[in-house]
This record gives sequence, C-alpha cells and structure tokens, in this order.
Amino acid sequence: MKLRYLAILAIFSCLAMTAQEKRERTLLATDRSFYAAGESIKCSAFCLDAEGSYSGFSSIAYVEVYGNEGTVATGKISLVNGRGGGSVELPSDIPTGNYRIAAYTTTNKNESGYDFNTTSRVITVFNTSGTAREKNGVKVVQELSPAASLPHNSGNLRVNVGAVEDGFLPVSITADKDASVSISVWKDEGFARYDNNSLGTLAKLAWKQPTAKVRNVVEDYDGEVIYARISGSIDSSAIFLASPGSRSDIYRGKMLQDGRTAFFTDNIYGDKDVAIISLSGIPAAFDASIESPFTGIKADFVPTMELAPSMKDGLTALDAALRIGKSFDADTLYSALKVRKLDLLGPWQNRYVLDDYTRFVTMREVFIEYLHDIRIDRDRDGVNMIVKTVDVKGLASFRHFAPSLILLDGVPVTDHSIIYNLDPMLIRSVEIYPSNYSFGTSFFCGAANFVTFAGNLSGAQLGRNSRILSFRGASVPMVYSAAKAAYDPDFPAGAPAKAVRHKDERGQGIPAGETFDADVVAPGLPGNYVITVEGFTSDGVPLFYQQKL
Repeated sequence: MKLRYLAILAIFSCLAMTAQEKRERTLLATDRSFYAAGESIKCSAFCLDAEGSYSGFSSIAYVEVYGNEGTVATGKISLVNGRGGGSVELPSDIPTGNYRIAAYTTTNKNESGYDFNTTSRVITVFNTSGTAREKNGVKVVQELSPAASLPHNSGNLRVNVGAVEDGFLPVSITADKDASVSISVWKDEGFARYDNNSLGTLAKLAWKQPTAKVRNVVEDYDGEVIYARISGSIDSSAIFLASPGSRSDIYRGKMLQDGRTAFFTDNIYGDKDVAIISLSGIPAAFDASIESPFTGIKADFVPTMELAPSMKDGLTALDAALRIGKSFDADTLYSALKVRKLDLLGPWQNRYVLDDYTRFVTMREVFIEYLHDIRIDRDRDGVNMIVKTVDVKGLASFRHFAPSLILLDGVPVTDHSIIYNLDPMLIRSVEIYPSNYSFGTSFFCGAANFVTFAGNLSGAQLGRNSRILSFRGASVPMVYSAAKAAYDPDFPAGAPAKAVRHKDERGQGIPAGETFDADVVAPGLPGNYVITVEGFTSDGVPLFYQQKL
C-alpha cells in the first residue's frame, strides 16, 4: 500500500481481524520435476481459499526448496486473484539429490501447527559439475526401480495435441468452466521417477489438516509487508524504504509494538539493493536489517534418489545444455507481464535528457547552463537543492516553506551534495515534479529525480541517513504468450522441452467453452515426451491431463 499512511491506519486492525477468519492454501505446478544445479524452476502458483475458489486476499506467495538438511533455495511469486507465475533459482553448488518444493502465503504461514510438506512436491536435482550429494539421500544402483505411475486425468478438460512440425507442438485446450491452467512439455529421460500428487489431490490433503487458529498478523494484502529491525536515535515517523530504479517504490515505515518497522509495499520485483532512509532532516547514524519472511520448512520425508548407469546419456545432455548457456530456455514460451505500480510522484512536467545537451564534466556546469528548474543554495551544512514549484494559480516560485524531495534513481537523498558532486556522465536524465507532496508527517515542495544509466545508484554513497541492504523481491510475473518463438537449430540433443509456465492473463484464465491454442516449442528430436496440463476452474474444480507423446 503505497504511502497511504492514513489509509493504513484505518484498516490496519481490520486486516488483522480479517486474517483470523481467512484460510489459504498455495499449490505449485513446475515446468518439470528434474533440474540441473544452477537452473531456474519455472513455477505456476494457485492460491485457493477455504471454499476452493481462487483467493484474492494475499498478493505474494513464498516458495521454498528444501531437503534433509534444510532450505536450499527460496523465491517469491506475485499473486493476482489467486494466480501467479515466476521462477526460483537453484544454487550452482546444490548437492545432487531429491528435494521438496512448497509455497505458502503469510496467512497460511501463520497457522499454528500447519504441515507444509502436505502440499509439497518432489523435485530431482543433478549437480553435473560436482560430486556433492544430499546427505543420506542418494543410492547408487545397477538398475532403477520402476517409475511411479502417472496420475489419472480428472476434470472436464479437453486437450488436443497435434504432431510436431517445424519444432512446434500445437496444443488446444478447452474447459466447460472458466479455468486457469499450467502447461508443460518435457522429454522423459527417466529422471522423473517419484510419485507427485496432482494439484487436486494436494488441495484435498491440505484441507484435511485440522484448522489451526491464525495468530494476529498483518497480511500481504496489497503486496509484501517488509519487516525491518532499526536501531539508533532516529525519528521513527520519517523512515522510508526505497528501491533504486523506480520512482514508485518508496514506502513509509510504521513502527510496530514489538519494535519492528513495517513497510507496506505493493511488491518489489527482482533481487536488488534497497535503501532505508531517514528523512527527518537531522543527521543520525543507525543500523538496519531486513527480516526473512521464509519459515524454513523441515522435511518430514524425502525419497532417496537412485543413480544408475542407464542415466549417463541423459545426464550428459543435461550437462551440455547447461554449459552452453541454454538452460533449456530456448524452448520456453512465456513473457513478462507488465507490473502494475502506483505512480508515487505522478507524471513529470519537465524532463532533461542530458545527451540532448552539451555534456559537461561537472554537475555545477549542468545546473548553470540549462537545468534551471533547480536552484542551488549553499550554507554551512553544504548544498541544498530547491525545485521550482507551480501553485494553483500557475505561478512558479523557488520560495518554499519545506524542503524539496531529491531522488537518485528513485531513492530519496538527504545530502544533496552527493548528487552535486556526482559525475554527470553517469546521469541519463533529470525528471522535474513541480507539485507539493505529503508522505505521512513529511512534507516536500517539489521533487526531482536524477536517473542514472545503470538505474542502481551507480555506486553513490548515500550518507549517514541511509542504509543499503540486499533484498530478494518477487519474481517478475510470467504469462503464456502463445506466440511462436524462433526455433533454435542448436538446441541441445536430449534436452527437455520446457513449455509455458501458466496461462493467467492477470487472473482471467481460459473462458468457459473457449479454446486456447498454443504452439509449444518442442525440438524435433527422438525420444519420449510428456505433456501435462493442470489447474483449477474458477470455482475450484481440479483439472488434470497428462499424456505421453
């Protein structure tokens, strides 16, 4: 919730009270069940409420990949109307073995005694560049045990699969009710040998658990609520969190009774640095740390992985694909959705693209020669930038009763000399906002955003009033594009054909009775392929279809 502090106060207790009654279960479909270390697991998330319908409550799901020795990878998936898609990066040094992958929302996480293993699935990871193995998790055999049987198809879902032509597999999907599904196509090398329940079965198992009381927590309704521990003599009412590269990712903190500071976001995307800033105007050193939102699931049982000589050719292909940098993404049909963000400052009125002007070697020359919407004042405290504002009568003025908000790549900067002394060759543009802005108890007359080419502060040190921290944001939302991708003739032999992660279209899915047509990239290589389509109708009826091609 973007800097709407009064609104937050008004609904804060309401959200917490609502959470007492709300139940959610988040299920994951993955593009396949086996991976090489260093690969991305493409995930499609289905968040359901107690009635079995898509939940519109939580806006982010937390994903953990874990084994006998704990959690090895984490990720976050943005949710819109109960649906989302993204990826989780596996570490390049993860040991060979079987692991479980599970997802949950804050609502689900705060149910006392809930067992996340119930809604998890087994994935197999091969580290083809090392010999490390999951402790007590791998057994070398001469012959593999029989593979688990495929689950039975369920739900009124009609899937027609054509013949591969020019590297593409035509797929048509029709459902009697509005539905949202995940589609995957992969080459069966004999690696997927472990029983994984269908989404429908997982949902049934999840709701069979005894209903636990939800603790009084604030939920991720508009987006992830980021919690930080801040120590030092600073004004807690003027603490902000900002994400470089976006003028909309600025959030005012709220001090909680337990001493933590909460930032109500509408989701920050990608792994990046974030800044926690004090805008009180009084220089004050402080320390800050961001709490991990992950619960650290403990595995109850992970099946032992079998390694046999018959797997050699398949593992060689898996290793070759990863080493040449394909990571099997050449056969992927998905595209990033446009992330909907609240525009904090509104549209800029003037924008100076520095390449359109003479390039000077100092920012002082830039201000003197053409950046006349900002006045530079000097006093004993250093440089003070004042943005020209325009009042309701259209009169422009530098006479202010409050300071101007100066940003570098969307991050507020209290020490304006940092920008004044910056190399202008790093600056792409300067955006001028001549309005007045009120963020809680902080008021600003005009704003200016200095945008660098890198968009990440370009190494600038923000001073005592700021702390830069590493942050793992939500995976950029992905959606099935259904458009043919360019066929790659160098696609490695034996590589699995990963198809689309999910059909979501921002929660709309496939309308009842309509046919969704897709051309899934499937290299014309010999071998056994499997297509899986799974998901739910809008009223929670599970859908599952799987076929060997």
